[in-house]
Amino acid sequence: MQPDLPALLGGTPIRPDGPPGWPLLDSDVQAAVAGAMSAGAWGQYHGEHICALEAELAAFHDVPHALTCASGTLAVEAALRALRVGPGDEVVMAAYEYESNFLTVHALGAKPVLVDVHPHNWQLDETKLDAAFTPQTKAILCSHLHGGLVAMPAVMGIARTRGIGVVEDAAQALGAVVAGKPVGTWGDVGTLSFGGSKLLTAGRGGALLFNDAQLYQRTKTWLHRGLQQWAPLSELQATVLRPQLRKLRALTVQRAERVRELVGELTPPEGKGEERQPNPLTPFPKKEGGTEPTAVLSPSPFKGLTPFPKKEGGTEPETEEVKLFVALSSAPLRLGEGWGGVLRFDPSSTSSPIPLPPSTKLVFSTLPVPSGCRAKCS
Repeated sequence: MQPDLPALLGGTPIRPDGPPGWPLLDSDVQAAVAGAMSAGAWGQYHGEHICALEAELAAFHDVPHALTCASGTLAVEAALRALRVGPGDEVVMAAYEYESNFLTVHALGAKPVLVDVHPHNWQLDETKLDAAFTPQTKAILCSHLHGGLVAMPAVMGIARTRGIGVVEDAAQALGAVVAGKPVGTWGDVGTLSFGGSKLLTAGRGGALLFNDAQLYQRTKTWLHRGLQQWAPLSELQATVLRPQLRKLRALTVQRAERVRELVGELTPPEGKGEERQPNPLTPFPKKEGGTEPTAVLSPSPFKGLTPFPKKEGGTEPETEEVKLFVALSSAPLRLGEGWGGVLRFDPSSTSSPIPLPPSTKLVFSTLPVPSGCRAKCS
């Protein structure tokens, strides 16, 4: 082994058994669960932890209202319903999006209208919005994905001019900040997820954030059948989320420093390699003194990797891409096909007013996982 190389290219692995599982062990979470078990709160309809978590989420995001629910996907549906999206309406969203959001729009009888993403950070391109609007446009659905951030001030300026509602899906970016405001607080309704891969996790769960009391009350009414919420977060889930939320700001700063270190190591020396465009938005809070941290590059390290054509005679070319591809396939990582963007859906189920070259390139040039390794990598 060569210690100066990454493990994937023959170097000594720091973690030979693969990355640690998620979520990490947390003594505060364990103590909270033990306390809920001993007090009996884990099995209550109306215990203290749901109400406390909603108040803490509202305070963390500096909004007056927060509601919890069973999942991030349900939160997006509830948010769209709060904006009264229904049959015959159109919802503008990025062409590279989480497929459940796309299907949620359909579940309401509305039609997704796709706009392109920025070629350098894979987030919804706000300059493409105007071309997507029609008299049927009811809402914009913005998701912050893969460590990047949507330019929410620009999106909101356009939406306000047109009288269009905005749902801001911050499921992957909880704790991030755009132009001094937490993500999830720019839109008319913000949504969060507490799924098993999220920065705050309870295995499942979601939440909604509101500045507007009417939208809050409309959503609360829809989520309740009589006295009971019909798809709630449980008391035990709220119990494990509360200590995680208390640590989120400190952990976000810690992750920011590590990302800056990694980006510094991965960025080619000046004048070498492909020109990289920095993401002007940063998911990290300001350092002491009020200065913004160095911009973080959002593009995937696998940018440009495609399914590799075979040479004549049936052999694959021996390129660095192929070597990485083979190494990833045999590495102790939980690899899978992932999601390739909503462009893979039947075109008749949506509309796109203009061509989508960056989204198309992204969807069809993402690093593939060969079918032969799906079983052993899963």
